[in-house]
Amino acid sequence: ELMHGRIAQLACLGWVFPEIAHWPGKDNAFGKMNPFDALDAIPKAGWYQILGFMVACEVWRINKLKDPSYMPGDSGLGQGPGRWNPFGFNYTPEEYREKQLQEI
Repeated sequence: ELMHGRIAQLACLGWVFPEIAHWPGKDNAFGKMNPFDALDAIPKAGWYQILGFMVACEVWRINKLKDPSYMPGDSGLGQGPGRWNPFGFNYTPEEYREKQLQEI
């Protein structure tokens, strides 16, 4: 459920973002400000692309669930071996655990 909650947060951001800025596109497909109008402006190939991305995310998530060391909500970010840490944070184990709790 944590993963789906994060996706819902991105969906809310996608609802608000067009009011702030919009992407130029062919035939004004990505410039619709009203989200309901934007649904009708997406070409068929765009829907296939969206569906393919959703399926890929779910397959990735299900494959992660098969790992016995998987922790719910863990997306592979943060510090430690094999994790993506773009800002180079170097917390102590106690600080890192506190940061993980703050995220939830």
